[in-house]
Formats: sequence, C-alpha cells, structure tokens
Amino acid sequence: MVRAAKDAGCNNVGTAIATHDEKMIAAAKVFAAANKIPSSSFEFQMLHGIRRELQASLAAEGYNVRVSVPYGTEWYPYFMRRLAERPANLWFYRRCKTIGQPTSQLNVSVLF
Repeated sequence: MVRAAKDAGCNNVGTAIATHDEKMIAAAKVFAAANKIPSSSFEFQMLHGIRRELQASLAAEGYNVRVSVPYGTEWYPYFMRRLAERPANLWFYRRCKTIGQPTSQLNVSVLF
C-alpha cells in the first residue's frame, strides 16, 4: 500500500490511504513530507467509529480525512468481514446494548 501511494504521489495523482494502521500512516506522512507532497493532494480514509482519536489527530494536523459508513444492499457481508478481521468491534456493539444505549443513538457525527 505504501509503495502504491509513493508511486501515485510521484505522479501527482490524488491518493487515498485507507488504513487504521499507525505505522502505515506514519510512513505515508514521512514520504509526503520528504517529497514535498502537499497534504491537500491525498487523504486518509477510515471507517466510522474506529480510531476516532487518530481521525481527529490527523484532521488537526491538516490532513484530509474521509470517514466511511458502509450502507446499501451489501452492508451485512461487509460488516461480517470487518468483525472477522477485528473481533473487538463485536464487544463494542455488545457493550452499547448492555448499557442500554441504542446503537442508532451513538454519536455518529462526522466532523472532518
């Protein structure tokens, strides 16, 4: 992924870096700075509700951050793949249900 971002950055192609991995984000930031690629020419993409503090930090540093929410007819298979990749997300959902907070009323504001 970082190699693809490097190739695109050198060719002035807008790049989307979709990851929650801090090491990949750091590598992209270092590459952009070393090659004088303005933060306005690429964006970090993340899923809503995951690593909110990192999303806010990147936005505060002046990076473009796109927060995605899956929807449509294929949302359920997508949701199941994400749960399989990171089971901790299931515990987040269960905790909301346990404390009686409807998941539909969670803070879903996207400010970036």
